[in-house]
Amino acid sequence: MNYDTEFWNKYADENESRYNEEFSKYVTNLVSSLPGVQSVLELGCGTGIDLRLFPDSFELHGIDLNEHALELSLIHISEPTRLGMI
Repeated sequence: MNYDTEFWNKYADENESRYNEEFSKYVTNLVSSLPGVQSVLELGCGTGIDLRLFPDSFELHGIDLNEHALELSLIHISEPTRLGMI
């Protein structure tokens, strides 16, 4: 299987328009219901649109094949120092 860099870069650029408010509420409620959890690992995190939903107290980690998407995630996370991208 070949990785189509051009396709995934375009997808990453358009990702911001895919924000889903219902999913945002779901993630926020899920986080609130898990006592003691302070870190998150998202596989296939793309631009980090979902990681941004977590409170500042969380340590965030994201993995994605698309380097362009990971670069965009660093722009949008309020404190990139709490974000570990692979």
